[in-house]
Amino acid sequence: MIRSARKPVKRLRAKRTTPRAKLIDYLTTVTHLIVKVRDDFKCVRCRKQYKIGDQGLTASHFWKSGMFKTKWVFDNIDAACWGCHSGVWEHNKQGEYRDFKIAQLGQERYDELQRMARSIAKWKDYELQDMLKKYVIILLNYHRPDIRYVDGTLSIYVEKNGMWQWKKLFHYEMF
Repeated sequence: MIRSARKPVKRLRAKRTTPRAKLIDYLTTVTHLIVKVRDDFKCVRCRKQYKIGDQGLTASHFWKSGMFKTKWVFDNIDAACWGCHSGVWEHNKQGEYRDFKIAQLGQERYDELQRMARSIAKWKDYELQDMLKKYVIILLNYHRPDIRYVDGTLSIYVEKNGMWQWKKLFHYEMF
């Protein structure tokens, strides 16, 4: 029996290099961090507690993140542990997750979010820049000592190998 000599290829996320693509990545990073701070670094479903920088807590989008109209809408995103996100909610969006969102938002806001998700968004670069600036201000207004924006660099204070250090999330001059 002849076996294939091919090795599995590890797929890496393509590095975004255009200014617009970087802006979208930065906006997504800030939005997800705001949601995690808002939800106190706890999974909103099982209430498991995490620390800033932990890998187990994700930003779960009810309406998929590819829908640009709701990609950065806080009502559409919840902090969820990987088990709840991928194991329960991701494949049951019209069941338990839908019921949770309606209880969380109320029927009227849920319906508004649904209408928004089904509409088309074409963001101009200056609109994305304005949104990023607004979201960084929202994040900094939480007054957390483990998050800082200094000289155009957004960083979080994380523990790595028993040592605490500032981890750079991105550098973008906006003020």
